[in-house]
Amino acid sequence: MKKTKKVYLPMWMRYWIIPLFVLIGALVSYEEFINPATKGELGLVGAGILGIIFLGMIIMFWLMTGGRLPSYIIEEEEQSE
Repeated sequence: MKKTKKVYLPMWMRYWIIPLFVLIGALVSYEEFINPATKGELGLVGAGILGIIFLGMIIMFWLMTGGRLPSYIIEEEEQSE
């Protein structure tokens, strides 16, 4: 019979990874919309898709560190003696 274990990310990752994603998203937004040297390189559609991806990753990390979405599922065979 298989035994299933769910592994979640530690809570401290919520306070380190999510602000990192926000900072990277802010840098990309600055480069796309404000910096005159790189303005318009990515395009509005590309910036929107990138924003949706970053938002999805933030939500995923929030759920993984909160104990609602497992980051790993381990199935082990029970050994009988």
